[in-house]
Amino acid sequence: KRREEARAARKERYLQLQKEGKWRREVPNSNEQLEEYYSQNGVMDAAQFGQYLAAMRTPLPTTFRVTRGTYMEELVLARLRALQHAEGIDESARPRPLPWYPNEGAWYVATGRAELRKNAALGELKRFLVAQNEQGNITRQEAVSMIPPLVLDVRPEHRVLDMCAAPGSKTTELLELLHLRHLRHLQLRK
Repeated sequence: KRREEARAARKERYLQLQKEGKWRREVPNSNEQLEEYYSQNGVMDAAQFGQYLAAMRTPLPTTFRVTRGTYMEELVLARLRALQHAEGIDESARPRPLPWYPNEGAWYVATGRAELRKNAALGELKRFLVAQNEQGNITRQEAVSMIPPLVLDVRPEHRVLDMCAAPGSKTTELLELLHLRHLRHLQLRK
């Protein structure tokens, strides 16, 4: 009965948010059933559980890759470098290259996507990211998804089955890396 009441309350809240035009912006960052399950089953002690919940409620940073090997690559990188030092942008919202990704090929903004959307001071950064994404100059992708293509060392003769291929950012990254390798090969032959 409690589950049915909780489900009905969530549905009612969803319908209210949809009516207000906010249903996509306000995603709850808690789940009573999950919290109850973990607290009752003793999977972790109380201190660990508190840390776990805090981590779960922390928004992920906004991360994206710069499309490499195009005529726009250097222009996009130059603009990102400029935005790193732009006035009026809080330190936590400045774009920064992911330190482990080669040649400034991937960047992050410590601010989550919801904050990026609603903070007026971040309007210029948001407009830039949206425009570059729409033009194919950057690809929005979680940092953890950027790792497999970097370490797999896929070659043109390989066959790859990506079992997590939605929306296809890892596959796109693999193709970009192959394209870059081919461009470097052609440059070396000159």
